[in-house]
Amino acid sequence: MVRAYNAGPMKIAVLGGSIAGLLAALVLSREGHDAVVVERDSLSAGPAAGSFAWTRKGVGHFHQPHAFLPRGRGLLRSMLPDVYDLLLENGAYEAF
Repeated sequence: MVRAYNAGPMKIAVLGGSIAGLLAALVLSREGHDAVVVERDSLSAGPAAGSFAWTRKGVGHFHQPHAFLPRGRGLLRSMLPDVYDLLLENGAYEAF
């Protein structure tokens, strides 16, 4: 038998600032945990249009097109509807 252990809010390190890492940290923080994203590639804040000049040695497919598969899109819509809406407002589009 597996018992659930609830120690309350925890400090959690998320390794990697990919979309999966960023979403994991966001969900954890909204659940009350202190989540920190640790990313080995250095990035500077700035307009998304400049992202094509970024060097991401840790992400070989960084410059290729990205999409959320149906299950990922469904989870995003149910768990983080505000993020989903912001993606659409900022140029993302739904492809069925």
